[in-house]
Amino acid sequence: MIGLNLLSVLACVTAIKLPLYKRTFQTGHHRDLYKRDGDKAALFNSNDIYFVMPITVDGGLEENGVVINKTVELVVDSGTADLWVTGQNCISPKNDKSCQGKSISPSELHLTPVNYSNTNTAISATVAYGTASAKVSAYSASISFGPDKAKKNLIIGVSDEEVGTEFIDGVLGLGFSDASSLNLKLEKDEDRDKTNFLDALFGDTLFDSSFGLYFSKNLAEGEISFGDINPERALVRNSHSVKLLSFARWDFDVSNWFITVGSLSPDDSPLVPESRLAETLPDNSVIDKAILDIGTSVIFLPPGIAAKVNTALKATYDKSTRRYLLNCDDQTLTNVAITDKTTNFTFILTRKFYVLKDKTTGTCYSGFAPTTSKEYMIFGTVFLRSYYTYWNKTLRTISFAPAVHDKVKNVELIQREIEQLMYKIQAQRLQLQFIGTAEKETVERSIDQDLKLLKELQASVPTA
Repeated sequence: MIGLNLLSVLACVTAIKLPLYKRTFQTGHHRDLYKRDGDKAALFNSNDIYFVMPITVDGGLEENGVVINKTVELVVDSGTADLWVTGQNCISPKNDKSCQGKSISPSELHLTPVNYSNTNTAISATVAYGTASAKVSAYSASISFGPDKAKKNLIIGVSDEEVGTEFIDGVLGLGFSDASSLNLKLEKDEDRDKTNFLDALFGDTLFDSSFGLYFSKNLAEGEISFGDINPERALVRNSHSVKLLSFARWDFDVSNWFITVGSLSPDDSPLVPESRLAETLPDNSVIDKAILDIGTSVIFLPPGIAAKVNTALKATYDKSTRRYLLNCDDQTLTNVAITDKTTNFTFILTRKFYVLKDKTTGTCYSGFAPTTSKEYMIFGTVFLRSYYTYWNKTLRTISFAPAVHDKVKNVELIQREIEQLMYKIQAQRLQLQFIGTAEKETVERSIDQDLKLLKELQASVPTA
């Protein structure tokens, strides 16, 4: 698995870095954010619902030699694997707001269709994006992005029909080829190698097919770095990695993960005693796996665990919105800690990240919700704002490090390290009750080392 050393090495590599910008859906306003070395392109947040990345589809040449092209803004999604764009002749069978974003015309751009060998008609597939879907036809296209116009040849989908897409121009999937709907329909192996954006981006380089992701505290800005991490945004020395379970999604095992709400001190009782994150449902199905997802705003937990956490946070369930409502002004809301017992690494989620506000109604609600899946939890942007993530498709790993929201090490960041270390010490002391003598010596040495580090960190906090 990727650990601290590899993360540190990657931090020294120059790759393609794309700043994230804030844009509200109503105004379309955005501001520039300068980034350090590497190619740059914009990724916008549309009304805190999804992030969109400008992509230019390059076509043939006009008579004067100028390349015909069209720029669209594609939703960036880690749960899908296809790149598709709204077609100019797209229709919505349900007459909703689909097909109303920017579109492209394959004929005007002189795109080459990818045809079935027996019918000589364009290969088509139905691709899903959450509850939305699009019926697309396959075309060979050259796409470019960023100020330096990094260019790649891909097989993309152009939509003929869309349902539930609500003004989007299309989707850029950062998932795995096995999850690609277009990939399943293509007849030639060489074509299948051209449907995945990450593979196309890194296929002829020494970089892993990967990206680092940072979201700011309030989702107002951030960045995505393809093939690299940004050490200015990640506390790399305090990193943790998980191995992916499949070749189809960004999923990992959480069967040995535990959750608690409240006290950092072993001498005080937490509001929710430490309990296993996994849950067995009445039909004996077990929710013990998690998916990391850019397109999900909250953390979806097993129903029983979500209820315990929200009860401890004094949240009340509202049936009309299907949300757990919170008091926006309650400053007493405590931390929620999730610990991987395999390594005793603890993820700390504070109220500033899990208290969410509905901009329309002004009400606040909890970032912890019950999952409807009988297999998966989902860790969305509530989690991603707290931790910098490095997604490595080549090695099939995800690495986490506390996000650095200020580019200089400040009191708040030191305090986060102190809290995380206290949780680790607490977990190790509990572990001593259930292990043998030989293992106890190792754990006790680890506790002693952590206590020394804790004192150093506490001494480094500036006094008022």
